[in-house]
Amino acid sequence: MQHGTIACNEFLHAGLRYHHTVGRNSPNRDYVPMVVWTTDPQGHVNKREHFQLVMHIRAGTKNTAPRPSFVSMMMMEVDQFVMTAITPNMLAAEDRESKADDLIFNITSSLGENQGYFVSTDDQSQRISSFYQRDVRELKIAYKPPAVDSDHEHIFQMEFVAVDIEGEVSEPFVFMIVVRPMNTLAPIVTKNSGQLLFEGQSRPLVSTLNLQIADEDNLEDVRLWVVAGPRHGRVGILGTNRKTFSINDLDVGTVVYHHDGSETYSDNVVFCMSDGDHEVEFLFPITIVPIDDEPPVLNANTGLWLSDGTTAQISPFTLSATDVDSEDSTINFVIEDSTLHNGQLLLRQTEAPQMDSLWNYKGHEGMYEKEVMSWFQQDIVEGKLYYRHVSTP
Repeated sequence: MQHGTIACNEFLHAGLRYHHTVGRNSPNRDYVPMVVWTTDPQGHVNKREHFQLVMHIRAGTKNTAPRPSFVSMMMMEVDQFVMTAITPNMLAAEDRESKADDLIFNITSSLGENQGYFVSTDDQSQRISSFYQRDVRELKIAYKPPAVDSDHEHIFQMEFVAVDIEGEVSEPFVFMIVVRPMNTLAPIVTKNSGQLLFEGQSRPLVSTLNLQIADEDNLEDVRLWVVAGPRHGRVGILGTNRKTFSINDLDVGTVVYHHDGSETYSDNVVFCMSDGDHEVEFLFPITIVPIDDEPPVLNANTGLWLSDGTTAQISPFTLSATDVDSEDSTINFVIEDSTLHNGQLLLRQTEAPQMDSLWNYKGHEGMYEKEVMSWFQQDIVEGKLYYRHVSTP
């Protein structure tokens, strides 16, 4: 079925049919998202409701619940005070009908006081209780141990469920976290502020700026290497093919992260460091600032149906766009042909506008309005954009 707008009577008598195209082994249900609304005689929307029309496919396969993957350990070991990424070999689920990246993990029994918490590297200030499996693959989900010094190993137990795109929920399963006490002779990370760079840029990891390592007895023996990630670039040592680097390499800035130029906002690297006797893994987050090098793309453009001489609201389901490099609300629509022969595009609102002589007040409707030749997508989202048809004699 194609996207479109149609009057209810026409819809009921149009003889529309659903055509199943998947073939054998398809799910036994499909969903058609729809929206219905009513208007007053002036064409203003009174009520709008979104719903899904469920299609039951005979002989289709019943959706099964996801389950934890047998290839994952369902546990992680972390060092005290070290933010550590959850990797797919620690936590994973599988589902016959869904893409692995689309599965969601929900924490159903949260960690207690002084037991640490989970964060996303996209915003480390917020604790999280659910996340996509794609975030695990992207190394975005990290565990922050409690900031409590201890000489003993601690084991924390929590409960997860996996949820698929149709809402089927797995049986609860246990995930273990082992927090090892800090070894005073092992290397430690004393600064880990991450890296910030523009899309497609390369920037060094420097001990004085974003990654600083200390060791109690043999700092000169410490070596670092990548054990997971990055997903959207690479880490290299300038002028060499070496896979490991030293503290001196960090001091002089020869360890460089190269972004691959993809439309991504973050990347993550799991490093391991060793002084020859002790090994410690830690997560290094990278923030990518996008470059506006892609145009907006329309994702809704259905047109309007309205009576002669009436006014109709243009909703996000009628006209909207998206942009990979910008906030969608700031997308600007501009009419290139300066003349509309049969109508007007208007911004309308009930609140009094700030100093702007172009606005007119329609007292019988309690609305302020002005004719426009350009508007922002935020105006559409806020329900301010209208089209008024001008009746012809």
